[in-house]
Amino acid sequence: MMASVMSPELEGALSELEAFYPRFEAAIAEADAEAVADLVADRGAAVAAVAQLTAAEPDAALAVRERIHDGERALQEGLRALHQQVFDALLAHRRRARAVTRYASSSSS
Repeated sequence: MMASVMSPELEGALSELEAFYPRFEAAIAEADAEAVADLVADRGAAVAAVAQLTAAEPDAALAVRERIHDGERALQEGLRALHQQVFDALLAHRRRARAVTRYASSSSS
């Protein structure tokens, strides 16, 4: 495979995008949904910059994809796990709330 040469601008934008992955990993590990939401919003600009620069450098597209593939996959897996964790916590909270409501209504009867 022939190595693709990226412009310094694309290299910089790609490095900025790659910097999000460890930050996402840390926020997900801490189950910090607010930090994850902020990172998702901030990451949008980094993704847009990489996409715009990649469109201007089509020969670099494969190299860009290869560099971000593992990080994106891990990010998606982490987000799914966090979603499940939040869903499970909400479900447990809902069950507790129903139990308290039933207890309160049976105590007042």
